[in-house]
Amino acid sequence: TTEEFLQLPVEFLKKYLSDAGLDAFEEQDVVDAIRLWAEHNLEERRPHLRELMECVCFSCLDCDELNYIRETDEVFAGVAGIAELMEDESRHAKPRHIQLEALLVLGGVDYSEEYYGASINNKMFLLDLHCEYFEHCQLPDSLQINGGCVVCTVGDEGFVTGGSDSPSQAWKLKSDEPWTILSWTRLGSLKKGRKWHGMVAHNGAVYVVGGETSKQERRLRTVEVYCKDTNSWKNIKPLKEG
Repeated sequence: TTEEFLQLPVEFLKKYLSDAGLDAFEEQDVVDAIRLWAEHNLEERRPHLRELMECVCFSCLDCDELNYIRETDEVFAGVAGIAELMEDESRHAKPRHIQLEALLVLGGVDYSEEYYGASINNKMFLLDLHCEYFEHCQLPDSLQINGGCVVCTVGDEGFVTGGSDSPSQAWKLKSDEPWTILSWTRLGSLKKGRKWHGMVAHNGAVYVVGGETSKQERRLRTVEVYCKDTNSWKNIKPLKEG
């Protein structure tokens, strides 16, 4: 919680902020965290600001923020040697690797009292773990009214397969930069169309498991794995029971 963070000892905070794999959206979050911690008891904590600011990768901050810290910020502007820290490029030759996690929310139904009913939501939304909105994009036509499709992620790629209306379809959502949705790519079709199935990523590979057929509502035992090199799906050992 915020209160627990504000009570952290300076050595613990310094160790946490120095982590090259820090769980943060951007480097600005590191600066904001130091500011928040310091402002809780500024007079007592001011002597620690220099060592905490040594944890900041200034090369990842924009020029406006750097100027604000150096010249205007009530917390940091008076820190001894702050300008030298910003200009010392050798300390930040390699930016930290920011660890990001996100939630993908696909389609669904919008309920509106204004229009006395429900409407299909034809968008996909990208949220952080606090459910704050970052980005959205239009779903492909065949996914917009398609119950029973399933999604999973591998790194910065999302995969969507199956569904009641287009049971054999497979799509990939690609993002080249964190929190930026770029494009959908149609993949090779599943060997067996399915809906309400399982889907999992393991060791970089994507698997679809079981589910139901679109028409007969028959449970499936088949398991398929996506082959990136051939853009196709391959049957592997089936489930013992559908």
